[in-house]
Amino acid sequence: MRIYTRYVFFGVLSLFVRCLLVLFALTPVFVIIQTSFQGYPASLGIKAIPYKAPELLSIFIPIFGVIAIAYRFSKMRANNEIIALKAMGIAPWRIIAPIYIMMFVVSLANVWLTDLSAYWGKGMFRNTIINGFESTIISQLKKNRTFALPGNKYVIDVSAVTEDNVLINPVFTCKKEDLNISAERAEIEVQNNDDLGPIVVVKLYNTEANTPNAVAALPQEYPIELPINDFFKSFRIDPPASKSKEALATLDAERQNYHRTLAAQASFALLSGNLFETSHQEWRSREWREREFTRRRNGYRLLAPRAWATGFSCFFFAWLSAPFAICYNPEELKTKYRIPEIPTPLVACVITLAPYFMCFQIALHNAKSGVLPPLSIWLGNLVLGLLGAYYLKKAH
Repeated sequence: MRIYTRYVFFGVLSLFVRCLLVLFALTPVFVIIQTSFQGYPASLGIKAIPYKAPELLSIFIPIFGVIAIAYRFSKMRANNEIIALKAMGIAPWRIIAPIYIMMFVVSLANVWLTDLSAYWGKGMFRNTIINGFESTIISQLKKNRTFALPGNKYVIDVSAVTEDNVLINPVFTCKKEDLNISAERAEIEVQNNDDLGPIVVVKLYNTEANTPNAVAALPQEYPIELPINDFFKSFRIDPPASKSKEALATLDAERQNYHRTLAAQASFALLSGNLFETSHQEWRSREWREREFTRRRNGYRLLAPRAWATGFSCFFFAWLSAPFAICYNPEELKTKYRIPEIPTPLVACVITLAPYFMCFQIALHNAKSGVLPPLSIWLGNLVLGLLGAYYLKKAH
């Protein structure tokens, strides 16, 4: 029995490791393609490979676990090994148990990977993009002769770009103010501003400004500073799950200070008779900031439950896929219901991924909005646990 258990265990482990090796080999390709579709040069994609690897691993490890387990047990079922084991009085759970133990250990590692990708991976990737944003702009201008900054508020058009990255005959357009600034040449540089964050500095030489009502000559060297924080909103960096309590305490203190400031401003406005300060238009931005506090607080409360629930999806994927692969018989379905024969690993992926991600996304959306408690993020794992218990009973 021990020999057969080791045979099954190492069969699953070897296929699982081979899938991971293929992922490691393809990770550079995935990252470069992703960054290229987002408009970044390939050089940035190469630099970002180490920072995107934890995210890719945390996503694909559960899927590779399903593929390896479903393939191994489907082969056993096809070779009538399960029937032989039952005939000898050996219950299927005895050969499945070591796989569960392995995936439990893998789940602990995946919790760490999920947390690592959420703060270290995203943070380093964001820094890489900021530091390489200048080369991204230059690359786009060389290729398309135009570049629109985030939000399409500002557009830069050029006739050519020299080898020294000098823009020839640039035209800077501000759509919001209906303003065009043309120059003989220009230089672009990305800098970090303490107040505004990352900014694009466009240095124009021999410039002329055009508006619908007037034309004006500007100084020979005219710098324009453009904040690009809007572009990096999608790169929101959360603290690690282990520091979520400290982040919540800091956020609550910030919120209390903000409320005290609002109360002082409102009191002063009422005492001075300046009712404009208490108008709906003036308080709209304050309402938005209050909603932002709530959103961030819900996000911080989700950090630890989300890391553990996502990490332990490995175990629950294995919990369902192993007994399902034993019970699923594509030949019988083809004969009885005339359903085309579909490989067991593919069906196992669908039967696990579909309910998990549907329940996970529903729980995540409602937990972020505060409708459901943070622990509801385990809903997807709970559904897989119930399905796995049903198929495990059916396998016996």
